[in-house]
Amino acid sequence: MKPLAIKMFAWIALLASTAGVLSLALFLLPLIPSLSINSPAWIKLSPPWLPNLLLILLFGLQHSVMARPWFKQWIGKRIPHEAERSVYVFASGLVLGVVPFLWQPMTDSIWWVEHPAGQIGIYVLFTLGLLLTLAAVIAIDAMDLIGFRQAGVVQSKPMTFKRSWLHNQVRHPIYTGLILVCWATPFMTTGHFFFASLMTIYIRIGIHFEERHLIRTFGLDYENYRQEVPMLFPLSLRKP
Repeated sequence: MKPLAIKMFAWIALLASTAGVLSLALFLLPLIPSLSINSPAWIKLSPPWLPNLLLILLFGLQHSVMARPWFKQWIGKRIPHEAERSVYVFASGLVLGVVPFLWQPMTDSIWWVEHPAGQIGIYVLFTLGLLLTLAAVIAIDAMDLIGFRQAGVVQSKPMTFKRSWLHNQVRHPIYTGLILVCWATPFMTTGHFFFASLMTIYIRIGIHFEERHLIRTFGLDYENYRQEVPMLFPLSLRKP
């Protein structure tokens, strides 16, 4: 691939990822009936829990496998190194986009907040989760996470271990935001609970492997940081 093609693909990957994130956000909000997690399925499959489980596994495998060093080494032999991150970002967008269209509704009610003030409060929490995720991405290095530095869209710089204000409160604010987005709903159905539970489990497992990689990369700096700062919630009484 030529440098211009790599840069163009980085932009395409960003658009695909943005579309995937937006579709997932709408999927978790009852704003567009045809995209809601509790809406009738576009393609009906049975039993509903099985395709739903497979969708979460697909999401987890894509995010986990493509982040592993052995996979990066394998794909690095087939595409330019500068395009590796863009491929990951593009694949993430595709997977996120698939979930709302293949999800099977499971609509038995677990909780249902009827009071308008309660609903508004929960939607505010949902919005805070989205904003926290975005702020955490920017605080780390948004250009690196979306592959623009690697693709040469913006100037590259060496990877260093840095602690933003957010990362001095919790080690993984992106995941904190995602957990809030998954659980903050006034209309919790068994399907939404299934989705939120499995995503939370995946996030916790993913943190384990991500921190192993960070310890190998940054050594004692990250070990000390891990002892000083809680994992997900700043009010944790016990730091893992």
